[in-house]
Amino acid sequence: MKRCLVALFIMLCLLPAHPVRAEELRLETPLIGAALMDAGGKTVLHDLYADAPFDVAGLTKFPAILTLAQAFDEGMIRPETEMHVSRRAADISGPTAFLEEGETIAASELIKAAIMISAGDAILTLGENAFGSESVFIENINATLRLCGIDRTMTDACGNGMQFSAKELALLGCMALKSDTFQKYCLLYRDMVRHPDGRETELVNANRMIRSYTGCKGLVTGSSGTSTYCGVFAAERSGTAFVAVVIGAETANDRFAAAETMLNHGFANYVSKELCKAGTVFAEGVAVQDGTERRVNLVAGEDVRLLLPKAAEQQLQQTLNVPDLLVAPIDPAAALGSIDFTDASGSTIASVPLFADREVLAFGWKDIFSAIIGSFLGGA
Repeated sequence: MKRCLVALFIMLCLLPAHPVRAEELRLETPLIGAALMDAGGKTVLHDLYADAPFDVAGLTKFPAILTLAQAFDEGMIRPETEMHVSRRAADISGPTAFLEEGETIAASELIKAAIMISAGDAILTLGENAFGSESVFIENINATLRLCGIDRTMTDACGNGMQFSAKELALLGCMALKSDTFQKYCLLYRDMVRHPDGRETELVNANRMIRSYTGCKGLVTGSSGTSTYCGVFAAERSGTAFVAVVIGAETANDRFAAAETMLNHGFANYVSKELCKAGTVFAEGVAVQDGTERRVNLVAGEDVRLLLPKAAEQQLQQTLNVPDLLVAPIDPAAALGSIDFTDASGSTIASVPLFADREVLAFGWKDIFSAIIGSFLGGA
């Protein structure tokens, strides 16, 4: 409960007094929609119709792939588990791992194909086997969407007929960055699916940025005749990470050029600064009245990072707001002060609550009696 309350408090306090926006960014590549988002704070730094839903080709599979990756992360799906391929899964068109009906194949081979090339047959095979049915799989996909704050409902595991906005895809991208399984496979450029009968299906990742862009963290691409070239891309450098979404580029080259332009803009103009880590002591030895302990330290309850314009990073000031005296009892889950961070104009851009590093009980009659006896015996 404490962690949830602290996280909510910090989220509210990290809302800047003046919205942090990137300097004007011009994309030379014509697009239908686009978004550049801070992977940590989920601040949109650039958008082009970022809230409007569009056809996004194979990116409609992104929620299902992310749901499966999280199932691997949590141990619900084990890599060595054998999965049975149904007729429905084998009949799926589009990018596939060329699975055959009745085939039994390791889950690790399937998740590799799902993440690297968005293979529909691999996605559905994993979903049917891991969740028991496609309908239950879809329920879990919709739960993933809700966790991302996306108000859409999937009726098909691969998202046929679905539309997503650039901002929604960016939110999915932020979550994918936290998945060890997704990161493991989305950074592979070339690999193979090895079938039990000896066949091999070559997998080639369409995201060439994983080999050419410094700090690239994946994530997923898609293309079609109607929505042209789309993609969700992420990169991290020195602790600062961004997610860029491209919808409707005319060519694959245009898609990558737009993504690189947005990511370059983010790294050139912004930095993610760590304000504190959980347990950092900001006030040492604060006096306690009427308590079983005379002093406590006040510490930050959570790790806190803040996205800042590079020009403002060196101008950040901090002010400690804590009482001179605390009165017992003291609950370590209750905020007792704060550390406030201000910009050059004096505006507060973050306020981090501080908590006692331990519980302090009120001084009762038994404690008073023990203290008197202890003082008497010590004096004797």
